This record gives sequence, C-alpha cells and structure tokens, in this order.
Amino acid sequence: MIRIGNVLFMLAAIAVSLNAETVFIDDMLSLSGWSSNTGGIGLVNYGDGNSVHMSSWWSDSNNFTHMKRDTGVIIQDEKEYELLIGAEGHQQNSSDPALGKPISVELYSINESVEDIFQTASITPLYNWPASTASFPKYSIKFDTLGEDNQDLIGKSLGVQIWGNWWNSLSIDKVELVSSGADNQLSTKLFFDTSAQGETKKLDYWGVCQGWINESNMTSAIDNMGAENIDSVRFNFSASEPLSYSGGQPVLPAGGEMQTTIQNALAQAQRVPDADLTLVAGNKYIMDDWYIRSDGKIDPVKIVDGIIAAINYVTSNYGYSTEDFDFVEVYNEPDWEFPQGSRANMYEIMQEYRTRSQLGSIPIVGPSTLSSSNAYSWYDPNRDLIDIGATHVIGGTMQSFIDFINEVHSDDKTFLNPEIHNYIELMIAAELSDRPGEGGLFWGEVDPAEGRFVKASQGKRIAYKMHAPTWSGASAYRDLQGRVWLFLGSSERRAEKSKWEFECTNRDVFFDGEGPKREVSLNIENHAFDFIEVTWGDRSPVYFSQFVDNLSDNSRLAADFNGVHLKDDSNISDYSRWRFRPEGAFYYIDNTASLESRRDSRLSAWEGSNSLTVVSNSQENDFVKWQLTQVGGSYYLENVGKQRAGENPRLKIASGAPVLTDSSDTSMQAQWSFADTGETDSEPPSSPENLSAAVEDSIITLNWDDSDEWDFSSYSVYRSRVSSSGYVEIAADLTESEFQDSTAENSRNYYYAVTAKDVFGNESPRSAEVKAASHSPLASDDFQSNDFASGAGWNGNWQLSSSPSPVIQNCGGNYVLKLTEDASVSRAFSQRIYKPILQFDFDADSLESGEYAAAEIYDSARGAWISVWKAYYHDNGGDSIGGGNDTADNLTEVTVDLSEYAPTAQQIRFKSSVSSDEGVLFIDNVKLFSNNFGKPSGSVVYSDGMSVLSGVWNEESKSAQEAGENVGGVRVNTEGDIPFVEMNSWWDGAKYTKIYTSAGHTISEDKYYEVSVYMKSSLQEDTNAEIILSDADSSWAEITSETFNISPAQITKHTIGFSTVNGANQNSVGNALGITVSPGWWNAVSVHAVYVEEKEFFYQRDTNQDGIVNFCDFVDFSQSWQPSDMEGIKDFAGSWLYSSD
Repeated sequence: MIRIGNVLFMLAAIAVSLNAETVFIDDMLSLSGWSSNTGGIGLVNYGDGNSVHMSSWWSDSNNFTHMKRDTGVIIQDEKEYELLIGAEGHQQNSSDPALGKPISVELYSINESVEDIFQTASITPLYNWPASTASFPKYSIKFDTLGEDNQDLIGKSLGVQIWGNWWNSLSIDKVELVSSGADNQLSTKLFFDTSAQGETKKLDYWGVCQGWINESNMTSAIDNMGAENIDSVRFNFSASEPLSYSGGQPVLPAGGEMQTTIQNALAQAQRVPDADLTLVAGNKYIMDDWYIRSDGKIDPVKIVDGIIAAINYVTSNYGYSTEDFDFVEVYNEPDWEFPQGSRANMYEIMQEYRTRSQLGSIPIVGPSTLSSSNAYSWYDPNRDLIDIGATHVIGGTMQSFIDFINEVHSDDKTFLNPEIHNYIELMIAAELSDRPGEGGLFWGEVDPAEGRFVKASQGKRIAYKMHAPTWSGASAYRDLQGRVWLFLGSSERRAEKSKWEFECTNRDVFFDGEGPKREVSLNIENHAFDFIEVTWGDRSPVYFSQFVDNLSDNSRLAADFNGVHLKDDSNISDYSRWRFRPEGAFYYIDNTASLESRRDSRLSAWEGSNSLTVVSNSQENDFVKWQLTQVGGSYYLENVGKQRAGENPRLKIASGAPVLTDSSDTSMQAQWSFADTGETDSEPPSSPENLSAAVEDSIITLNWDDSDEWDFSSYSVYRSRVSSSGYVEIAADLTESEFQDSTAENSRNYYYAVTAKDVFGNESPRSAEVKAASHSPLASDDFQSNDFASGAGWNGNWQLSSSPSPVIQNCGGNYVLKLTEDASVSRAFSQRIYKPILQFDFDADSLESGEYAAAEIYDSARGAWISVWKAYYHDNGGDSIGGGNDTADNLTEVTVDLSEYAPTAQQIRFKSSVSSDEGVLFIDNVKLFSNNFGKPSGSVVYSDGMSVLSGVWNEESKSAQEAGENVGGVRVNTEGDIPFVEMNSWWDGAKYTKIYTSAGHTISEDKYYEVSVYMKSSLQEDTNAEIILSDADSSWAEITSETFNISPAQITKHTIGFSTVNGANQNSVGNALGITVSPGWWNAVSVHAVYVEEKEFFYQRDTNQDGIVNFCDFVDFSQSWQPSDMEGIKDFAGSWLYSSD
C-alpha cells in the first residue's frame, strides 16, 4: 500500500496476524443493512459479478453519494482491526488518469444509537471504464485497541460510512473486517441463594411459529414446553396469489399455493388442539404484484382482504372461530429487505384493518421489526393503531430492546415477541413485564433449555444479570416443584464470546450433579443457551451400611423375596441392611442381602403408585434416587422421581407398611434415623487426580481434584527430593484438596504426591507426582514503610507522576498505594530477571465505562511501555456498589507472566486512566519473581545491558578510529532511550568487527556454564554472528564457539555452554571466563544483553560406556539418556553417589 498524505492507494498485499479472523463480510449482493441520505446507490453486475454502484448522477440532486451501515461487530480490547474495501473508480482523477477520484471512508462507533466518528481516511481507487469483470482491488484502513489506544471504543459497535464525494462514480464489491489479537474474556458473575424468597418475574403467553412450516419445530415445542403451555400457533398468509371474490367476499384461490401453505401449517397447529392461532400477513419475498400499488407499496384494501380470506378459510374448514385468533401482524420485519413497505404504508394498512367489522375482535400486533433498534421508529407513527407492541431481537442493542418494552408499557399496552430467537430475550422481557398476557412465540425448534425456562419461570426468580457489551445474560429460577435452575443465553447475531460464573452464596450444591461446590463457570458463544439444575441434600452418617429405622413404632426398613416391608428394629439380618451411595445431591439405596445374592437390590418408586419396590442396581433414573432432608436427629427421605413428577415423594409408615406421602407430612411416621450395621469395607479409594503445584515466595501450594468417593475421609501429602521414591509423609488428615508447603528450601527441586483415605482406614495408591521448586521474590514492596523508597531488589525509588501525585494510604493498618485520575508510579529493577513474573494485589473502585487501571512494563527491546494487565468497571471491588471508595477492602491477587519480555523488561509502572471524581486504584504487595521452575539450579554470575563500551568491552575492527563509544565500527546506539551496542562493517571503514571482554568470574570445577547473548540483525535480512567462549587468563585460549543465525525481525536469545565435569576443560578451571561476539566481515549486528549462568551438576558416574554421561538433574535424565542406556541400571543404582545440590 502506498500512502501520500492521507490518501491510501492500492493494497498490493494484505498483511494480517496469524490469528486473524474475518469478523464481518458483505459481498454486496444486496443493499440490506445499508442506508443512504443521498440516493444514487444501486446494484450492478460489475467486479466479481455483484457490486454496489455509487453515482452522483443518480443521486437526489446532491451531486455526491453516501452509504452507511452498522457492522454489528463489538469492538474488543487488545485487538487490531483492518477494514478492507474492494473498490474501482469510474471517474478519472485529474492528476493521474490511471486513478479514479478519491472517496472518503469514516469509521464510527455506535453506543445505544449514539454515533461517534473516530477515524477518517481517503481512498483513491484504480480507474476502469468499462468496469472490470474481476474482483476489485482491496484498500485498507486500520485501527487498534492495543495499550491505551481507543479505549473509549471498547464495547461499542463498529459502523462504516462511505462518501462518494462530488461528481464521482465508483463501484464496491466487498466490505470486510478482519480482527486479530488475544481473546480477552472477562467473566461476569451471578450470585444466587437457593433459600432466597425470590420474586415473581414470569411470562405467561407462549406460542410456536409455523410461518416457516416445520414438523420438528412443533415436535420439539410439545416435547420440551409441554402442549399445555402452548397458547397459540402462528401461521402465514403469504399473499403469493391474487384473490378471487365470491358474493363480495374475498376468497383464496381453490387448490392454490396459499391454501396449501395454510393446510400444512394447520396440520401442525392441530397437534395442539387447545392452542389459539395468530396470523402474519404477506411474505415479502413471494408477494404477488396484484397486491402492489402503482407507487410500489402494498395496497391496504387488497392485503386486508387477504387477511379476511385466510381467516375465513380457516374458520370454515378447521373448526376455529374468529375469537380463536389472538392477534394479526400486518407486516413482518418491515425494516429488513422490504421494499414494498414503509411506515406510512403500515399505517394505511392498519387504518384499513380498523374499518373491517369482522376483524374488530382481533388485536393488531406491531411493528414486528427485525431489529429492536428500529422498533421505536416504526412503532411511533403507528402507535395509535397498534394494540400490542412487538419486535424481534435478531438485530439491535440490548438497551434498545429494554427501551422499546418500556415505551410500550408507557402506553399501557402489552408487549409480545412474535419470533423468539434466544431465551435471553425472554429473561429481559420477564424482568420488565408488568402485566399478564406477555411472552412470545418460538421461531425455530424449542431447545430443552428454552422449554425448561418456560416451566421454571412460572416459579420465583432468585437471581438475574445482563451484560450489554457481550449481549449475554443469566438468571436463576426456583420452579413450582422447588427445583432450582440456572439459565444462560446470548443474542443470535449480536453477541460476543463471554464467560460467566455462577456462585451459590448459602451452601454447597451440585451443578448438574457435579459437586459439592459453590461455583461453576461457563463460556458462551453467540446464539447459544445453556441451563443447569442446582441440587443439594443433607448427608447421612457415613457408614458402609446402615439400618433405616422409623421413630414412630420401632420399625426397621427391610427387603426380601416379598418386596419392601418393615421388620422389628432388633432385626440385624442382611435384609435390614442398606448401603447408601451418593449420586450428586442424592442417594442410591441398595439392600445388602439382595446385592450379595445378585438380585434386584435398589430401592425404587414408580410413577402413579405410592408403593415401593427394588430394582436392578444398574438403574440410575430419578425414581431410584433419594433426597435426605435433616430434621433434628432424623431425616425425611423423598424420592426424586416422584418429586419431579409432582406426585407423593416422602417415605413414611402407614398401616404398618412403608408408603409414599406428600412432602407436607412432618409426622413421626415420616421421620427416619440411621444406625451403623458394623459392616466394613476393605477397598481403598481411588488416587487423587490432577495434582498441580504453584510457587509463591518460598511457599509451594498444591491443589488436586476433590475426591468423589462416598466414604472419603482425608488426604495425606508426601514429598521427596528425587522422583518416584524416597517419599516421606509431610501432612495428614487433610479434608481440603489444597496444601501449602512452607518448609521447602529455596531454589531446590521437590517431588510431591497425594493419597486419599476412607472412613475405614483404607489408603489409596499415591497420585501421579508433580515437581516444584521454591523461590523468593527478587524485588518486592508492600508499602508498609509508608514511603516510596522501601522494599528490596529495586534500582532507585518509585517515580511518581506530578499531578495528580500518587499517595500511600493507611487502610485499617495496611498501607497501600493509591492512584486517582491519570496518576502513575514506576520503578526499575536492580537486575535483569530471567523469565520475570509480576505479582500484586489490586482493588479498583468506582471505575466507570471507558475508564481503566493498568500495569505496564518498559520493554527496552520495543522502546515502549507495554500494557500487561488492565481492570475496567466490571472489575470494580465491593466499594463501587455502596459509593465508598476510600479504602482498599477488596484486594485481589493478580499474577502476570512477563517471560515474553525478558530480558528487555526493565521497569514496571502502575497507572490509572480515570476522568470521574470517584474512580480509584489501590495497589499492594508488589513482587517480582524469576520463573526458573524445572531448570537445573544455578545463578547469574555476569550480566551486561550493553549500555557502555569503554572500560568493559574491547573493540576490534579495521577502522583507524576504533575504539570509542561513538566512532568506528562498534558503537553504543539507542532506540527510544534504550541503549545497545551495534557492530557495523560500513561505519568508518571498519570492514569487520568484534567485541570481547572478561566476565570477571572464575571458572570452577564440576560446573556447567551457559552464556546467553541477545542479538538482532541490523540488515534487512538474516545474517550470522559467532560467539566464542575463552580462557581469559591464558592468552584467550578458546574453550568452545558457535555461529548463530541472527534475525532482523526481533531481538532473539542465542545460548552456548560448556562444562568442567569429569575432567573436562580443566586447563580453564581457576581462570576468568572470556566472551567474544563477532559478526565478522561486512556485516551489521546489534547486541542488547549478555548473561552468564553457572549451574551445578547433581550426579555423575561412569556407566561403563564409551564415555561419561553427565546431566544436570538426575531426576530429569530422560532428556539426556536413551532407553538402552538404562538397561541394568537397577543392578548398580545403589552405588550411585549423591554429590551435591
């Protein structure tokens, strides 16, 4: 692409990131979605066969053309965007006949109908006339939301506006938007309390659409909603044929397409005989010209005649009356591909409808727009004729949907959604509903999640939350049977990927049987829905088996060949012993005698009966699940299947027999106690799974999956210094699946494993082991000294912005850093850190939309501050709700891996970007670690940031002016205030260059030395450079050397090493290590950092092979040894020596 001034010429090649995806594309097959305030826009067969032509000569006396549209793409943070427009000019440029006249492109953001232009570019396309028949060249406009750029755009929709400018003619055959960058999914949390009283937030009118006739849609509605919940079925009068008239009455053509369509739709409707009907008039895609006036709009008389003809046909042939029609829609989606319609025409049709006495009892629903953002503009001019306000929500913002429902309610009218596309629409409608008769009709198949929402929402809602930026939302309901359900949904076309967390605040629960736990997370795409049942139950005493005794008459539950019955509570036979096995929140209850004789053993109820039976223990349906509810020292037992069938679920004694009764029965006959039978279990539990280790300071934290064994008792933790053996128990009787080891020594490798024990004392085998190495921070500051100079590991004090200036604030005895408005603090590291990890606590309060707080690092390789973490308004702490924002009472720990910036990360900075008076950022407990987990132990014995040559490095070249900081072929250069050393053969006749120095560190015996040099090619192509390691005290005798390929794309690390183990390089032991870097002849390379690490060898031994096998850590030998090396190792393993750490 060539840019002259602000003009973009042809894009010869489109360069996008490897993770780029096309998030919007319009092949210009139609003008759908586009609007124009000038006219002069039309479809032509230019370019790839379909394009939009913009001609000043066609415009409405404006002499220029214009078109615009909302792409529907929600702008996200940390993204790069590239808009590609395929265009060709048909009016020659006066300055260059090969080019067309320039056009202007404006990018604008859309937030709740407010449009704001944020970027303008001029495009000058190539000229061709006659127009090309191949795809037009593409032209590019870019913007991004990286770092601090365009933060005010995040969460808004992107719009595109094209101006053809004065007396111009051009065509466009494609508009495409490409996005690249990380997915930044921030979670939204919904809290719920299963015991909350809840509130009535329901809808009570439901229907199914058969405008697009589909048998499976009706089947899914009946199966998932229940026929009893279907109030109406929607069908279509297509207006695809002219009407005929008989006796002055309009009639559908006999045997025609319209009759056939209605017949097929009614065949589905009559599957729900108690449901009413609704009618939508006119299929705009196949509407016959007979219904169109000379001005191109619909003839009100003819279309209303058609409505009457369709109703008459149904009432005459299918047994319905006019009163069975709930409403009529005179238009469907008038804002989408509907050239025959207009707002004024809609009014004319409704006005004509009002003149027909036969239709007087049937309400008019409207405007039934596709987009909620367009609903008001169609509703307002027709509101006096509309009985029930309606819109679809395929397009439009969440706020526009909310606003429209409120507008309809302000007119004291009912709201309906004639085409439900996702039940997030229902959640919002239920939140706003203030009258009976509201709801909607499902357009497609009714998913089980949607059917469950219809039923559950008749109960009490106990939680609700919407997230407008991602067009997603969630709610929790307790249904009429007392079951609790979580619902999550997103818009069909406008949603972005989102992450939701559901947390139960009052107790541990099971989420679709998984638990017990308090939280569950779900990710959701666009046009998606999910639902989860939340269950819980009290736990009985953990016996291997137990007697089940009734408190009222000394009876004991038993099962034998005669079925389920009662025995005296002194009976201890196997027939009276029951094994309770947890299944999520519930229990399977198996009879011991029947189990051991392999007969049916599982206690069960069945639908339609109050009796009990036993069935195979392979059964897992709801009728073999039992819920326990504790009452004092006893329990109620309820059958889950009977609960869900709405039948008697509670176990009691009546007339000397066990039967089922209503849940309201609280008599002693319905209360049961449990006693240990004395049976025991010898089978150990399964080993804990997914053991992991995390390191903070010198503490190693272990986590693993919770045991789901019914008789689980505790965990034990074992530790060893070597893999697979030597384990010692360091913790026992743990009931949580987490343990912190604070006794680990710094910079040492440890191996951990965990076992589980059951209540009978059986212990599982050890889990798979995990390796971890403890470490302490290399730099830290907790601000407890109440100044900006304390802490350890820093180079100098914290540097503060001048106005406003950060402060350290006392928050109940804890001193924390406080930033407001656009304040910032920064601090430099005292050393370059290998694989740095940044950790800190933060509390953001009262941030508003568009405001943020950030952590940044200064990357010397890029010469810029790079944002590595951000918090926005949805990350506000608890203070943001109450308005108090002057204390850090919600500090949350954040860990950021900075490995990709090492070793060029030199400083950190915290900053706030807040325009309001209330927003504030608190920072505490700042720490920097080196993540050398899994590496052989070692230390950096030499490092150089390459900011100085004199007195440190020797320079050599053919230049007479060598050496010196800024002369000859070796110089100190800078980029963005970041110094580095550059060697360039073309400077001052240098021809070839090299630098060398003594690292000042003495080479020791039995060590491994690793030298890392960070370099970049100064040419526009790959080149080479040699690194030589020498004995600096012995005439620079070479120890080892290697030539590396150096890239111009970025600074890269190049590593070379040698060892002094088992007699290797003994002539160099005791002398200083020398380092030489040379690009050689006619070359140019920059050097940005040099490091030397000294590492210890753990083990060494002659394996009777041809040579000595050396490795840094015996437990990691798999990288150095082949399987054949290990043959017979067990025979002499005892003679291996543990030499050092």
